[in-house]
Amino acid sequence: MMNVKLSPRLETIAKMIAAGDKVADIGTDHGRLPLYLVEREISPFVIASDRIKMPIAALKSQVMAAGLENQVSVRLGEGLAVLLPGEVDTIVLSGMGGMTMIEILSESSQVTAATRRLVLQPQRSIPLVRQWLAAHGWCIIEEEIVLDEGRYYEVICAAQGEMALTEREADFGPVLLGKRPSLLRGYLASRKEDALRLLKRLEEEQLPTPLAAEKICQVKQMIGDIEEVMSCL
Repeated sequence: MMNVKLSPRLETIAKMIAAGDKVADIGTDHGRLPLYLVEREISPFVIASDRIKMPIAALKSQVMAAGLENQVSVRLGEGLAVLLPGEVDTIVLSGMGGMTMIEILSESSQVTAATRRLVLQPQRSIPLVRQWLAAHGWCIIEEEIVLDEGRYYEVICAAQGEMALTEREADFGPVLLGKRPSLLRGYLASRKEDALRLLKRLEEEQLPTPLAAEKICQVKQMIGDIEEVMSCL
């Protein structure tokens, strides 16, 4: 076997895969997650897809060299268009913006609806991802924060089911707020620093507009919300 090593981010994603599930890793890049899932016998079958030809060609060669053609299906294509409804139990989307994830899941609604679990690691617009899940029949069952090469990431696992979210839960994660993982304080401090930098830039603009004034109010509100959550930790 290849003894595949994962980054902390991908390892956190792997831990959210239910043993025995067939998995699709959309936007797989070099395919480390699919190879790991098969090598560790977490998944019997993984679809590794990407819309870029070069990493897919290299991954196909790697899969063939390892004799894993029956366990890892390498596919070139956009989003969930590479899947048939019900072909996998779990879909993984990671390393992309939250709005891109929402578009991918919405554009192939039949495939999404036939899937039991979603494991998502959005880079941006995370509250919007949670709100989309709640609005489309998905319930968040697990969330984790991971620190990888000095950067914090949120990983969300959702299963089909009903979920009501408050605005604060959408912003900070219903599971994260409940279990308060050890990395939560550092993550919130990092978010606060980012918000303070944005606030400074907005306030230094020479020609403030009504839109900028509204954005300043939103950022100040977010800073206050972060401070309030941190005070409860």
